[in-house]
Amino acid sequence: MLSGLSNKGNLKIDEGAVAAIQGSKTSLLPAGVLSCQGRFDRGDIVYIKDAEGNNIAAGISNYASVDISKIQNLKSDRIEAVLGYYYGDEVIHRDNMVMLND
Repeated sequence: MLSGLSNKGNLKIDEGAVAAIQGSKTSLLPAGVLSCQGRFDRGDIVYIKDAEGNNIAAGISNYASVDISKIQNLKSDRIEAVLGYYYGDEVIHRDNMVMLND
């Protein structure tokens, strides 16, 4: 996954999402996303950063950057109502994520 990593975008996440990803090894949900930077499409690999801007993980995004900007900070059950379509509860599924600083 990391060999295909380009700097198309970053997702800055809150402390709770950092703890969930690092400690519980869970997927990244939209509720934990603070901001979305860059332009990327669904299926692109992006960095996941903590609130201070440190890279903590990289993963394949289930949603394009324009979509994430609309659903960030929302619970997953609101995705379809906001976007009009649904690619899953996760912004990045755990199976499509690599930790960079464990």
